[in-house]
Amino acid sequence: MGRPTIIDPPGDGGGGGGGGGTVSVAGPGAVGLGALRQLLLRGFALTVYPEAGRLDLQAMPQAVPILMPAASAAWTAMPAALTELLGLTILRARADLTGASEARLVANVGTAGAATPAKLRVQYSTDLAAWTYLDGAAGPGVDIDSTGLRVSAWTAIEAAAAADVYLRVVGIDGDGAASPAFGSVYVQVR
Repeated sequence: MGRPTIIDPPGDGGGGGGGGGTVSVAGPGAVGLGALRQLLLRGFALTVYPEAGRLDLQAMPQAVPILMPAASAAWTAMPAALTELLGLTILRARADLTGASEARLVANVGTAGAATPAKLRVQYSTDLAAWTYLDGAAGPGVDIDSTGLRVSAWTAIEAAAAADVYLRVVGIDGDGAASPAFGSVYVQVR
């Protein structure tokens, strides 16, 4: 009585995905903190509602850095054609998205890109040869035709992306003249 029962936490072979786990407390009294501590160490956020006798656990997003420059990084004359961020292949990352179900792109735009609007999008690969958008269509992505912190909506990732994959950010719809500049660019997954 009072000891938490952990039901389907992500990463333990269950079907919970990255959306969080469920903890139920079988009655009043002390909660066994050992199990909760293990979940917190795995990157879960814990919210306690004592008046309702409820604990909520939610998987916290994992950040995968793509670009973290010490100073703003400019993309000179960003092209219209789909091109890797800054035209560089060295900005690719490897991330274990096993258990993840959603992703979003975060880009800090210091100098705006083309008004077309120019865009950044996220792709993944399992072999560094064939690249696909994380959602299997065109996302997640952000318009970069204005400055500021651009954050895409959380986007469901396709099943094949929920593995140990390579990630890259690509640009599209530049005008070959505007040169956007960026601070941090990263992908969040949960």
